Amino acid sequence: MAISDYKLSILGTVNKKRTFVPAFFVNPKGRIPESTLFGFSENVCLCSYVQKKNKCVILMSTSHYDMEITGPKYKPKMIDDYNKLKGGVDNMDKYLSEYTTKTKTNMLD
Repeated sequence: MAISDYKLSILGTVNKKRTFVPAFFVNPKGRIPESTLFGFSENVCLCSYVQKKNKCVILMSTSHYDMEITGPKYKPKMIDDYNKLKGGVDNMDKYLSEYTTKTKTNMLD
């Protein structure tokens, strides 16, 4: 079963050391700041965005299928969506950390 069969999608950052990320996506040298590279596979889009000199961000998405770039900084829509959605995950992690599933025991040695 594919992830699309469950009507789910993935949008997130990718570690640069992952083997499936092409070397030219990882290396920001020689690329102009605010430039973007896109790579497409069957159901996945890979995006490499250089925001500053020698600093790139790599994102992967199963819900973005175009090379839409928005705003004055020429950011891909994928990055704008990621920035909007990551706050929900942070809040969920914060609330889940307040409630633990550990049980207290009074076990003596």
